Amino acid sequence: MISEFPIVLYGAGGRAAFEKEKAEACGYNFECFVDADINKQETVYLGLPVLSLERAKEQLGNFYLYLTPEQKRHREIFEYLLERGIEETHILNAMEECASCSMLDTHLILTSEGIFGCCVTNDTVNSPPNVRWDDNDWDTEITLTKFFDMRNALRNSIRLGEKCNCTGCSQIQNSVRPIKNIVSVISFTFNCPCQLSCNYCVKLFDKDHFYLGFDYKRFVGVLERRRLLARDASTTWGNGEVTIHPRVDDFLDAVCNYKLYLFTNAVVYNERIAEMSARPGSCQVVSIDAGTPKTYKLIKGMDAYDTVFANVKNYSNCGANMFLKYIFIKENSNEDDVIGFVNMAIETGAKKIIIAADHFRREPFSDEQLRLMVKMLNMAEQNGLAFEFALSIKQDEREAILQLKSQND
Repeated sequence: MISEFPIVLYGAGGRAAFEKEKAEACGYNFECFVDADINKQETVYLGLPVLSLERAKEQLGNFYLYLTPEQKRHREIFEYLLERGIEETHILNAMEECASCSMLDTHLILTSEGIFGCCVTNDTVNSPPNVRWDDNDWDTEITLTKFFDMRNALRNSIRLGEKCNCTGCSQIQNSVRPIKNIVSVISFTFNCPCQLSCNYCVKLFDKDHFYLGFDYKRFVGVLERRRLLARDASTTWGNGEVTIHPRVDDFLDAVCNYKLYLFTNAVVYNERIAEMSARPGSCQVVSIDAGTPKTYKLIKGMDAYDTVFANVKNYSNCGANMFLKYIFIKENSNEDDVIGFVNMAIETGAKKIIIAADHFRREPFSDEQLRLMVKMLNMAEQNGLAFEFALSIKQDEREAILQLKSQND
């Protein structure tokens, strides 16, 4: 494992041999052990010298630590190391099992207003935790520091069961999570232009053209330098059409080393996006929401069904992973559109269909809509298409759809 600093194993105990072998298989190379037990210090264990933390600092300067003790001791060791001046980002594998929120633990959602820690979805009623851009100049360093301080405090409150802004949120569950700050998803959701006028969409434009001034490379670079961004991180784009963004290449340059989960309308074909979305773990999600040109124009406000069909097919032919989404609303809840949509997915070589709902709906799905969803799922299965439900479909609705499907099988 290439690193700018040496890497040491913390804990020359009973699990050390197992953890050392496992880590070395992943490419890690170690300089020594560090152990707090004075009886182990200044000895050799598993072919490596065992040093005190202070001695390791003297000999190595800056270094990273890989913990070998069992997971239930990681929190204690993590806090011990922080008290002794070790940066949290230099502790590589500290994990714990506790109540947490996967989005708050791993996501950064960037908007024109600031950095958010989660989205408000389904029955989540709390205001999402956020930090506003500092002094209106979008200072990356200052705003990120404020955000991670806020997030750490919130994560600790959740872990300890204290009342906080996230209390009662359905997304909080017991899970194993990294103790330190680490970002595995960045969502760029600035209020940018889009050439469509979907009738379920709230079109937002930033009056100060924030999206034109944001420094994508600098933001990603700060996260990398502070070792806050996972090497296999995903980057996503929302709120506006990326292919017509005047700085689309700057954005793609900034995220070129990471997985790309791109929300696009596919009205415009982009060769670079085709190449990037063909990588493992990357994809394009295209909300088609129709299976006929007439309904597409009605919902989207543009006569572009055939163009989108051709572009999605071209993307697939280039190896891009294409996911087609269908947001069920009144205008497309009919057999012709459902059948046409699935046929489009088949003919264009899409890998998956996504069933979704309007985020602003006030009424539950009708029996007819549930029946059409089941029809869509059955057609997908029969033709080897994968499917998933978007977060806008509530858990009880998913269960009802799948139960209805099983009854009809």
